[in-house]
Amino acid sequence: SLIDQNITLSEQKLKLITRKKQSLMQKIFKQELRFPGFTDKWEKVNFLSIFDKIIDFRGKTPKKLGMEWGNGNIVALSALNVKQGYIDVSSDTHLASDKLYNKWMTGNELQKNDILFTMEAPLGNVALIPDNNKYILSQRVIALRSLQENSLFLKQVMMSYLFQTKIKALSSGTTAQGINQKNLKQVSITLPSLPEQEKIGNFFSLLDRLIELQEQKITLLKQQKQGLLQQMMI
Repeated sequence: SLIDQNITLSEQKLKLITRKKQSLMQKIFKQELRFPGFTDKWEKVNFLSIFDKIIDFRGKTPKKLGMEWGNGNIVALSALNVKQGYIDVSSDTHLASDKLYNKWMTGNELQKNDILFTMEAPLGNVALIPDNNKYILSQRVIALRSLQENSLFLKQVMMSYLFQTKIKALSSGTTAQGINQKNLKQVSITLPSLPEQEKIGNFFSLLDRLIELQEQKITLLKQQKQGLLQQMMI
């Protein structure tokens, strides 16, 4: 009962932090709330126009290349691995060989802070490439790279309620919602100066880290309870 109480309190805290973040995002992206020292007007731009490179391998599979995954150690990222804000390699992850990577990704290698965006099943999840390790881009997800804008900020924009509402309104499909690049071209966002982007991106990244730590705490508490129950039932 004490563990259950701790789990409940931890889940309540997680909901509180998450709601607080959503509320702050709404106010900041509507420019109702600004960090001190920033007064310049935000600029409205076409969403896809801010990216220097778009890597899109949707529907591409090793079989279409006449190859197998190869059982190597290179992670292949599909839409199932991209959660809302982070990458989950425990979800149906394929491991590919260097041979497949070289045939698949040459000229389109992913870089740290590239933005992953799921185009369908599920639609609209966003995460950043965390390092410069090799990754294969797989089904139903694209990678976006901007050399001018702050990736941490853009990640938060794409996770915001306003952006998610826009892409869902432009999506199609009955069993699973999806969106293509043609419809994405209809989406616009507003951008502040780069220093303000960095300030906002870093701030929300700290909140994301708090949320992540709280989720890990809840998982550990549930595992602890399950382990104790199993020991007591023996």
